Amino acid sequence: MKKLLIACAAVLLCLGLLLGGMLLFGRVTITAQEKIYPVGTEEITVVWRNWTAKSMFYGEPFSLEAWVGGEWVPMEPVNDLLFYLPAYGLLPGLNQKITYSTGFYYGPLQAGRYRIAANYHYESEVPISEATPRHDVYAEFEVK
Repeated sequence: MKKLLIACAAVLLCLGLLLGGMLLFGRVTITAQEKIYPVGTEEITVVWRNWTAKSMFYGEPFSLEAWVGGEWVPMEPVNDLLFYLPAYGLLPGLNQKITYSTGFYYGPLQAGRYRIAANYHYESEVPISEATPRHDVYAEFEVK
């Protein structure tokens, strides 16, 4: 009986932390796995975190911006090929990694401050139309 009570308390504690995190943060975020990458980097791994109470999904399209003169400036791709269009689902309270091929679209990165811009939709917003809000997220990193 005592072991059952301890197990129930542990489950309730975990659920409380999960729901508390959702209530505390209540948003979807992305962060670069590393804060600093070496010059010539061609891939950036990003961790997506869903700290909401809703299921969401995102795809592979992204853009890259550079910090120039005190503002974020969109970079011009060197390769205009289209992105694959798979959708990755992410349940509430979970996280997952995706690696963006920055080198394929923008070439090897030079020294500077960058951010990946991506977007997502909540499952409840399907089907997506022109009126569906797009939720933008950004992951900053440096190349040295």
